Amino acid sequence: MLSKIYGQQKKDIYLLIFNLLKDSNVFGILYGKKGIGKKYVVTSAINNLSSSFDKKIFIEATPLWKNEILSTLGIEADAEISKEEFLIKLIDFLEGFDGRVFIVINNAQNLTEKELSELAHLLNIKEKLSVFVIGTSQLKEKLNPFKIGKIEGSINFILEVEPPEFEEFKKYFTDKYGSQIEEKALKILYKMTDGSIEEAENTILRIGKFPIEPKDLGYKPDFLKPVLLGVAIFTIIGVISYGIYYGWSYFNSPKEEEIVEKIKKLDKKLPEEGIITEGLPIKPKPKKHKKPVIKKIEFNEEDIIQEINRQLDNLSFDIPEVKFYQPVYNYLVQVAAFRNFDNAKKFADSLKKEFPDITVIKTKKGLSLVVIKAENKEKAVKIKNRLKKYKLSAVIKRIRK
Repeated sequence: MLSKIYGQQKKDIYLLIFNLLKDSNVFGILYGKKGIGKKYVVTSAINNLSSSFDKKIFIEATPLWKNEILSTLGIEADAEISKEEFLIKLIDFLEGFDGRVFIVINNAQNLTEKELSELAHLLNIKEKLSVFVIGTSQLKEKLNPFKIGKIEGSINFILEVEPPEFEEFKKYFTDKYGSQIEEKALKILYKMTDGSIEEAENTILRIGKFPIEPKDLGYKPDFLKPVLLGVAIFTIIGVISYGIYYGWSYFNSPKEEEIVEKIKKLDKKLPEEGIITEGLPIKPKPKKHKKPVIKKIEFNEEDIIQEINRQLDNLSFDIPEVKFYQPVYNYLVQVAAFRNFDNAKKFADSLKKEFPDITVIKTKKGLSLVVIKAENKEKAVKIKNRLKKYKLSAVIKRIRK
């Protein structure tokens, strides 16, 4: 099932919803960009967990959402039904129903503040009912007017769903269309739609042909840009080269003071004008050869022995620390995700006997992930297969170094 969910964050959210629904009923809110798979994640978790005795209600948010819920359950109601009448009819149905009821309301940002406030009253129903409210980022902005803070403790989660990464986006369209869309076209499509798979699908339908190339998406290569870039790079290299050469020449050329000093030294070595020796106009001064002076070095034996003893005292014979082999973990097998850390810890402790390397880590989003560490992919796959006897779906992740 997880292989059909594109985007690691959405896989984590799926595991969170799946595990929460196994333990109890849920009231959750998900928001994010349109067309990135929010509803698919929720419906997948419900479909994989529900039984034939349960009722599943998937509706779009409209002013008649109360009537649509009751109609799906086979309950007649007036078009102008009040929230009190709606709650009474729904509670009466649940009391006589043996299964569970799952309600998913999509595009909830279209509801008014009053309708959202009425929807929040479903939190008062604790038994047999799970509700998921899905919408765009506008939904988050509308939550404040009915003072979501007062009922936040009763809500299991409020999560922002992010678009898939490009590699997951690419994988979705490669799995569906093969090589019919060029990779460069996929990159343009990803940028155009901000990762929205639904918007990308609509764009492909508008193009109406395969294969799809960058030019089909309005991309035109800019031939002038690389030329100007090359000229700019060449100019910069030229300026830097000239600067290096000029600097080297300046610092390595002899200064005027050094030249004058050298001339003075040469002038001192020249003989006086008019001196003639042995028929030569210039007679160099003879060099004086000094005899080497040999100094006698005396050794003090006691001082030498004392120095040797001092050096011996300073010698260290510490035994080096013996380090034992520590396994290097390169993979994590994600077993479950919890909002509450204590629940995640209890779940991990229940599997500790069979999986000693199990632990709980916290994500930036505030989720507590139950994971099992593995040294390599082969061991990670074996752990995943062993978890199947507990009816647990696991995800294998490579640890980034």
